[in-house]
Amino acid sequence: MSLSSVSSKLAALDLILGVVKGLPEIDKGPFLEELKRHIGEARERSNPLMLSWGELKEMVDAGWEVGSHTASHVILSRVSFNQATEEIRLSRSDLERQLGRPVDLFAYPNGKREDYNAAIKEYLREAGYLGAVTTVDRMNREDVDLFEMGRKSPWEECGPKFALRINQSFW
Repeated sequence: MSLSSVSSKLAALDLILGVVKGLPEIDKGPFLEELKRHIGEARERSNPLMLSWGELKEMVDAGWEVGSHTASHVILSRVSFNQATEEIRLSRSDLERQLGRPVDLFAYPNGKREDYNAAIKEYLREAGYLGAVTTVDRMNREDVDLFEMGRKSPWEECGPKFALRINQSFW
């Protein structure tokens, strides 16, 4: 596969992400280390991919809602129940400590139906979460399971196109 253009690099990234997401959690680290060995260390990015705690706090102070995820982005159905609950607990406690406010919403890592299960949903309920979102692309109706809400993700590069897609989904 050629990596001579932005589109070919993005296609390679999609391919690699597909492979990595399909691996058991225990195999992801060694796979990525081997991949880095083959392609060399990446240059440090001038624009970080993640928000800083200060940026996140600023968003919360401006009215944004922040939910927890996991501490290290494990796919919950691919680890033991104990590891899954510890990941959820750590994520929530870190956010609450850093933001100085309760966190009562959750987003499933990867978010496909096979990435979580009934035991995880029940743990979230018992832990006091109010709901959880998947990455299932759908609009939610009034009878939706609050621990399996779908969502629309703004992957379009232009705002009007995203607005049109949302409008079409709603109607």
